[in-house]
Amino acid sequence: MNCNNIIDLGCFGSCSNIATSIIATETGTYTYLISFLKSKMKNEAILSIGDELIINQVLNESHTYTMMLTSPSGNVTCYKFKTFIER
Repeated sequence: MNCNNIIDLGCFGSCSNIATSIIATETGTYTYLISFLKSKMKNEAILSIGDELIINQVLNESHTYTMMLTSPSGNVTCYKFKTFIER
């Protein structure tokens, strides 16, 4: 699937959890595929309605990532974000 409409989430420190401001609109398992360069990381988060998606993995610094988020009902939304070096 291609991402034609990509929502920019902003810039985050590479060593911190990423509070995406993405709020669950349904309860269940959300799957997100994070890509940069030729690497892809697939993860899941179990969320309830109103929960925020938090990415709690260490990411490389100074990169732009794309993320395809699939909701429990199968809806796909695409996002991008950047990371910076934390000091």
